[in-house]
Order: sequence, then C-alpha cells, then structure tokens
Amino acid sequence: MVPKTLMPHSKANLAIVFADISKSVQLFERYGNELAKQIVSHTLSILTSLTNTYGGTVMRTIGDEVMSTFPDPFSALDAVIMMLRTIKEDPFLSEYGLSIKVGLHFGEVLQENDELFGDAVNVAARMVGLAKADQIIMTRSTLNHIPAIMSELIRNLGPVKIRGKKQTIDVVECLWQTGKDQPSLTLQAEMDTAPTQATLSLRYRDQEFKITKDSFLMGRGGQNDLVVKHKKVSRVHAHIEFGRETFVLVDQSTNGTFLRIGTDEKIHLHREQAHLRKEGIISLGQDIDDDNAEIIHFTCTY
Repeated sequence: MVPKTLMPHSKANLAIVFADISKSVQLFERYGNELAKQIVSHTLSILTSLTNTYGGTVMRTIGDEVMSTFPDPFSALDAVIMMLRTIKEDPFLSEYGLSIKVGLHFGEVLQENDELFGDAVNVAARMVGLAKADQIIMTRSTLNHIPAIMSELIRNLGPVKIRGKKQTIDVVECLWQTGKDQPSLTLQAEMDTAPTQATLSLRYRDQEFKITKDSFLMGRGGQNDLVVKHKKVSRVHAHIEFGRETFVLVDQSTNGTFLRIGTDEKIHLHREQAHLRKEGIISLGQDIDDDNAEIIHFTCTY
C-alpha cells in the first residue's frame, strides 16, 4: 500500500472561494433547530447551484460553509456577487435577514483526489475570516488576474497581518451592490466596454484567425478550425467559446492544454477552462517551455 505522503497529486492554479453563513449560530438560538436547519440547507443549496452555474466545483460543505474552486478569479468573483444578490432577493431567506461573507484568493494548489492542499487554500480561508456580513474580501494579488476595467469596484484595505504568515498580505474588498438596478460584474464590464466588439486574434505559424462569438475548435483532426499535427495533441483537443462576455479556453484532451497570459505563470488545464484576456500563448499537449512546442499566440480585445 502506498503511504499517503507518496500518493500522486496534481498542481493547478485555481481561484479558491470560502462562503460562510454569517452568524449561523444565532439562527439556531433564535428560530430553533428545525427551522434553522432549513434556512442553512436552503442557503447552501443556492451557493452550490451558483458555483456549478459559473463553472466552479464545490470541494466540501462543512456546517455553514462552502469551499469551492473556479478556474479563474473572474468566474469566481462573478459567481460570489450573484450568490450575495440571490441570498438577499430569495423570498424565503429575506424573511430572516440572512447574510453571507466571502473570502477569495487565486494561487497554486495541490490536488489529491477530492482534497486541496497548499498555502493558497490557507490564505483564502484567512480572507473569509476577515470578512464581515455581506462582504467579499480577497488578496490584492488576485486582482492581477481580473480585467483592470473592474478596478472601480475594488476598495483597497491595505496590508493585513494574518495568522501563519510572516509577512503582511495586501487585502481588498469588492464593492458589490445589492440594488436591483446595479449591474453584475459581467454586465459592468460589458457596459464600460461598449460599443467595442469582443475579438480574439490567434496566430499559429503562418496562419491567422479572427474569432468573435463563434465556437472555435483546435486539435489534430482535420475537422478543427485550427489543426496542430503533433502526437501529443488529441483529435479534438480544445475549443474557445464566447461566454459571459469573455473568451473561454476549454480543454477536453488527454494531455491537457498549457496557457500563459502576459507574464503570469503558466497554467496547465486538464478538462478545465480559463478566461482569456490581454495577450498570451497557448500550447496543445506540450509544455509551453519545451523548445519544440507548437505555440499559438493570442490577443484579446474587449
């Protein structure tokens, strides 16, 4: 039997979200066990459903808390804003003045089966510990992976000393609005960028492609829009689609897809997806840093 310390694991860069029901203990004191349990269960059901809707994965649910992951911070932030609004507008929950608080951090994690490990998980947990009711607190470093157009929704809270870290961490708050007339994060981006049409430009060898809102297939087979002939490339390896006002790279391959945006660290997607922004490079099946990698260059305009 293989010792647990030697069990295989995989690395990934993920947005980690902790969403807690605020003052859940008081619910049981105020409304009794049966009704409080219904309130908590209904809330957790909403959080789980919206996590799935926005492309996330619920990793665990413990008591009044949901821990989930998203392929990128943009999806995560869009999801948690919708969580907060849905909780406030839900006919059942609105009677009890229920609130949640959210912590968010983007970083590298180790995944072993259905468990996540690493400093990024601990930091995300500390973020929700700093949050108050109806607050979204996240690390400032996470903003490096979110379109700059959303900076007006961010309030700087400055450096914070958190348990287990020698150095302080810069922390920010997302200033979401609960009013029905306030746009969501995605809609805000759409409004601020109008009337610019979203365009994705791809360059592979001597070929150039312009993508607007049609799905774009990439792989080894001749049926793809972009054909990359390499033994590590699957017949239909990945596709790019336009969703929630951004271009999304979706891997569906055996060997995965490597992605680097700007000067960020490379990401290895395996049956995962990531939002494309600014400019960068993609490699199907081969590590981007390999000398013979078939590199695809991209540029996004929103």
